[in-house]
Amino acid sequence: MKNLSEQAGLLSKKKKMQEKLHAFMKQQGDKGIATEMAATSRQLKGASGD
Repeated sequence: MKNLSEQAGLLSKKKKMQEKLHAFMKQQGDKGIATEMAATSRQLKGASGD
C-alpha cells in the first residue's frame, strides 16, 4: 500500500478535506480526542458490546 497524502499534487486536496472535516466537527460539537476521552462517561454501565 502506498501513502499518497504527501504527494505535492494532492496537498491542496488534503488541505481542503481537512478544512471540511474541522468545520463538520465544529458544527457537531466534536472536540476530537477530548470528545473520545469523555465518551466512557456517557456509555451505559453494564451494557453488552454486542
